[in-house]
Amino acid sequence: MHYTKTGRTDNICNICGKKEVPLLSWDHVPPKGGIDLSALEIRNYISRSTISAKERDISQNGLKFRTICRTCNTKLGTKYDMAFNKLMLDIAHQVTSCLILPSPILKVKTYPTRIIKSVLGHILASKTSDCQSYIDKTTRNYLFNESAILPNDIQVYYWFYPYNCTIIRDDVLTLSTKTRQLSHYSVLKSFPLGFAVVSQNDFNDLFFNLTKYNTNDINNEVDIPLNISCPFDWDYPERLNADDIQLVSKDSTALFASKRQKKNI
Repeated sequence: MHYTKTGRTDNICNICGKKEVPLLSWDHVPPKGGIDLSALEIRNYISRSTISAKERDISQNGLKFRTICRTCNTKLGTKYDMAFNKLMLDIAHQVTSCLILPSPILKVKTYPTRIIKSVLGHILASKTSDCQSYIDKTTRNYLFNESAILPNDIQVYYWFYPYNCTIIRDDVLTLSTKTRQLSHYSVLKSFPLGFAVVSQNDFNDLFFNLTKYNTNDINNEVDIPLNISCPFDWDYPERLNADDIQLVSKDSTALFASKRQKKNI
């Protein structure tokens, strides 16, 4: 493969930690149902510009990872992914319709706790090696415990993402040499939303914080805002700036996926 591997070799589920026999199940990241499942060209995010078209891996129906057991995959899908998919489809419909929107700030009705759990679960599922960070361990304890509330030192942010590519970056550590601020985060981005899971610090005041609506009630439904007039660059926030030092593990997931280009006849 020319990009990060997409499966575990020890058959241990990333979520429950149990060994699945004979094999782990395939999990779509982002979950299928709310995204376009066209054939994708997949490249390593770091070396994407140097990989030729012939060297790109192809997935026929979205990004998939064989990292979680069937039981956890089913729970994730039935408990949380339906809310995630509906949110993605509702926003995509509004921003691609021919109607003139009265305001650049959309209000979308959704279930924030279900969305948070879906995002955390699929980011954890995208990891194919050691996943023992503080966020990983907290996700395992929180995901299927419906009485738990996500700790205050983990935040989930979201923003409008109008680009036709999917990006997954796990466990990025960025140190700003100007502010001396250290950020630990993972990102999952696919039209029409980007998500960042951040540990221990405020991330970006321009992003919307989904965890401000977090409760231990997965059925709590609210209207969340989304600013569609000010999209960030496609590679923000994981882009390395001149004033930053960035550390990533060689085994961390770093994928860039775009629609497969049709060959000219």
